Amino acid sequence: MQNNTNCRIINIVWIERGILFAIFAYILKNYDKLIDKKIIIDSKNYRKFFSIIFPKLKFKKYKHDNIDNFYFNIRRIIKKQDVIIDYISNYKKYINTKKIKLIPWYDLNDPLILYKYNENKKLKIKKYILFFKKFSSCRRADYNGTIWDSYIENKIMLSYIKKYPNIKFNFLLNFINTFIKSNYTNTTNNINHIREFPKIYYQQVEKQVEKIVEKPVEKIVERIVEKPIEKIVERIVEKPIEKTVEKIVEKPIEKYYEKPIEKYYEKDYTSVEIDNENNINELINLLNNKISLINDLI
Repeated sequence: MQNNTNCRIINIVWIERGILFAIFAYILKNYDKLIDKKIIIDSKNYRKFFSIIFPKLKFKKYKHDNIDNFYFNIRRIIKKQDVIIDYISNYKKYINTKKIKLIPWYDLNDPLILYKYNENKKLKIKKYILFFKKFSSCRRADYNGTIWDSYIENKIMLSYIKKYPNIKFNFLLNFINTFIKSNYTNTTNNINHIREFPKIYYQQVEKQVEKIVEKPVEKIVERIVEKPIEKIVERIVEKPIEKTVEKIVEKPIEKYYEKPIEKYYEKDYTSVEIDNENNINELINLLNNKISLINDLI
């Protein structure tokens, strides 16, 4: 979809994935402050995921107030402190914070934000609402050669790999995609808010795009991956993730692959193009291979 300024408008809504990456980024940036905290997240799926990704941190369901608790209030208030994730439309004039961050894969008609609660601050939101509207109407679809949401993911994953250099990018990406598909089936199968699927270029991690691969997505996937993702996952973990999570949490994530992730790939490509007619499942499958995603929350 294009507006009257010839800007392309996209609206790929994937709320659970966006929230996961927003929390991911916040923990990475504030890891040292959280190491001695009990991190309160009510969602069982998010607790399970982050217990695997950050095995030295403690993730708990809320039971009672404690001075050591750190709260992630995800679309509902557990306790009005620490991090709040909410729709900006729920606020009229101001938010009690110093800064807000836009969450990727948001609905352009109702953006989702993350902020650190501060009762002594009042941030007027009118200018942010106008900015988000303007950003969504043009810049989001063309942000450093890709869509903004993908750029955000890529930066977050690279930050994690920098902290844990033994983790391979492709392993992390496959793990995230498999986890989301396994635990949020309804959200990946019932996405009804897509206005347009733009052409998206996923760049290789260390390189800029040098050329476009001139083959259909299906052929690229066949050459990149020796076996379907289900077979790869079977080789990475012996049992479905739901049954092995307790064992996985006990050790760092890198302990759970037997061979370097490169063994699962025959060839590298610098970029892949997705055309407008591709559906969401093709996006998910493509995300599950040697492609880069996503970066810096505004």
